[in-house]
Amino acid sequence: MKKLLLSLTCALVSIALVAQEPVVIGVKMPANSVLNEQAQQVLVHKLQQLTTLNNVGTKEVNSRFVLVPQVTIAQSELAPSTPPKQLVKLGIVLMVSDNANTKNVVAQTELSSKGVGTSESAAILDALQQINVRSAVLKRFMESAKSKLAALPAAEFSEDVTPVPPATPSVESEKPSRISIESCHPDIIFAVTQCSKMGNSFLMKFTVLNQGTKDINNFLFLRSDSQAYDDEGNAYRLDYIEFSNATSLPKGLKIKGELQVKNVDDQAAEFVQIKLSCYSSSVNLTSNFITLRNVPILP
Repeated sequence: MKKLLLSLTCALVSIALVAQEPVVIGVKMPANSVLNEQAQQVLVHKLQQLTTLNNVGTKEVNSRFVLVPQVTIAQSELAPSTPPKQLVKLGIVLMVSDNANTKNVVAQTELSSKGVGTSESAAILDALQQINVRSAVLKRFMESAKSKLAALPAAEFSEDVTPVPPATPSVESEKPSRISIESCHPDIIFAVTQCSKMGNSFLMKFTVLNQGTKDINNFLFLRSDSQAYDDEGNAYRLDYIEFSNATSLPKGLKIKGELQVKNVDDQAAEFVQIKLSCYSSSVNLTSNFITLRNVPILP
């Protein structure tokens, strides 16, 4: 009887220790990063500082949870100075996910950083160094990730996780699957009508509705400043975005459009984020982007 009680006590203690295992988050660079090796090392060091400051840091490459950065060069131009200087602006998306299946994203945030240098590579390094790991935005992001990870059951995320394919939407659906959309203005309603993939090219059709009381003149999508990020850690520029040759949004009318992204990773199941850069000279936009999340990449 004593042996049985001792065995039960040991088992309960072991379970308690497992349950109390602290959450740690490693840093994992995506395979197809736009950064060179030196820049990746700088960014990894910055993100390790971030996790350490928030008491979840580890240099273990096989940690159960990882912080994955997706970086795009949003802007790169030569400044009219003597001597000439290169200016860059980086768009950075940070995601905390399961290491065994990075499609299982627990928390996500985005930021931008500017840098200057004698070359684009030097300016990128400067931009990465400018990231403030003590900022309130990153502190809230880490607190959110920590609380969500701590609340997960042991079996919620595991190394044996099998990705669930996204639901196949109807071609006529105004919002396929679980797409979420943040507009650039309260009167501008953006809706996805079709997602498809041919070969390695992704095509998305959409409509834009002006539900305001006045026409919105000179409304444009800026392809060069628009970006897409997939769930495999890849970042893309749009190949094209067409908007029915329209330059205005008449009140109460829908305008059709479509966009294309080429050379999409065969392993990608969805775009975790698509940012469409917008401009209008007739209204003050509340954001410079229409942001879409969880856009399925359909075969």
